[in-house]
Amino acid sequence: LNVRSSFKFQLKGLSLTNKFYYNLLGRFNEWSDFTSISYRKDKFHLVANTRLTNLAPEVMTRDYFGNHMNVDFTSIAKQSVNRIDAFANYNLVDSMLNVSLFGNYTTVKGALPIAS
Repeated sequence: LNVRSSFKFQLKGLSLTNKFYYNLLGRFNEWSDFTSISYRKDKFHLVANTRLTNLAPEVMTRDYFGNHMNVDFTSIAKQSVNRIDAFANYNLVDSMLNVSLFGNYTTVKGALPIAS
């Protein structure tokens, strides 16, 4: 059983978006949240995104039915991924030349415990 929400706000050159997901029953009560803000004015464009997730480990979701790993399923913890992106762009010379900057910061915590 999942709960999802979506929100979008736009005003002139400003745009704000949010998407949220929460699992109430099953799948480890995982959740995720994505937020994006964008601003555009004349030749300038700025975008910033955040993604926060607390989901079942990726190995669990992709290889659940595989038998090529020895995983201790009694102590599975959720995998947390936090990501922040930023992008800035400025058009020069009538859109013939663009100057862009991009930055990203990501952290990943949690993994499946491998049985010994």
